[in-house]
Amino acid sequence: MIKGVGDILARQLLQTVGSEETIFQEKPSALEKIPGIGRNLAREIIRPEVLHRAAREMDFIEKKQIKTFFITDPDYPYRLKECPDAPYSSTTRGEANLNSRRVVSIVGTRNATSYGRDIITTFIKELAASLPELVVISGLAYGVDIYTHRCCLAEEIPTVAVLAHGLDRIYPHAHRQTAVEMLKQGGDW
Repeated sequence: MIKGVGDILARQLLQTVGSEETIFQEKPSALEKIPGIGRNLAREIIRPEVLHRAAREMDFIEKKQIKTFFITDPDYPYRLKECPDAPYSSTTRGEANLNSRRVVSIVGTRNATSYGRDIITTFIKELAASLPELVVISGLAYGVDIYTHRCCLAEEIPTVAVLAHGLDRIYPHAHRQTAVEMLKQGGDW
């Protein structure tokens, strides 16, 4: 939530300073010395408004019963943690095991053909029959993504939607009911 601080710089800050709390307790002169920070960004980090925005976000998270994973948490998705640009934090709604033994991601065109839908249907059925502990990830977008989620629901496979926006809305709105069904079946978004 700090302009100029992305996931990579956030991880570097944490590694250098030691804890999230310490970052916001540091003096600007100490933060300035961290590679990639500098004077302007150090002042941005310690602005009181930053913590006020974070407090409002935490209120929203608690009100909506959203789970938050920080990269320092033991249940942060371990596969994601291996990426050099892994998100410092991630939010989810639902009960899917993001560290499931088997995870498959299916994404594709927004204009799925009947041939493509047939392939997805067959693939999901075969996965359901042969792989216990499976979680399928897609994007809740039009086409291949939504079709994948709906096939997983039909086969009772937990499915996770990775959204390109916050959890304050479902987009496209036409897929809201599918998202609700995913939560009921142990999925996530």
